[in-house]
Formats: sequence, structure tokens, C-alpha cells
Amino acid sequence: MRVIEKGLVSEADFERAQELMRLKATHHWRTRSYYEHRFVYGGFLFCGHCEKILYSAYRRRDYYVCKGRRLEHACPTRYFSP
Repeated sequence: MRVIEKGLVSEADFERAQELMRLKATHHWRTRSYYEHRFVYGGFLFCGHCEKILYSAYRRRDYYVCKGRRLEHACPTRYFSP
């Protein structure tokens, strides 16, 4: 079922873009079988104080850090380890 009559891009351009996206996905580091996924909650945790996203970091051990600590209004929340 078509939503619009005339597409914004040609079918050939659309297929080429799809192929590039598939190629990029197969070469991405997250798709490698030997990659160890240590940060289970990456992208899903938010700071309870400033509600910014928590990102993963590593220095001698794994931990999460509030992204608000790097902004001009530094969040007082410290890091935590899982």
C-alpha cells in the first residue's frame, strides 16, 4: 500500500541507501561476535537528580556517569558502578 503517489527519492536511490545501511550494520563493532557487552544498561539509565542520561565509562573498572556533570550546570550526582 502506497502512502503517497510519487516518492521523494527514486526506487534505485532508496535501494542503494538500504544497502549502505545494511553494510554499515554488518561492520559495526556491536555486531561482532567476540565483542564483550559489559555495559548492560547503556542508554537506559537516567540520573535521578537532573534526569540526564547516564553513560558508561571505564577507568580501572566499569561504571556509569551522569552526562549532566559535563554541562555548565554540573550535576552533583557522582558515578556509580553496577
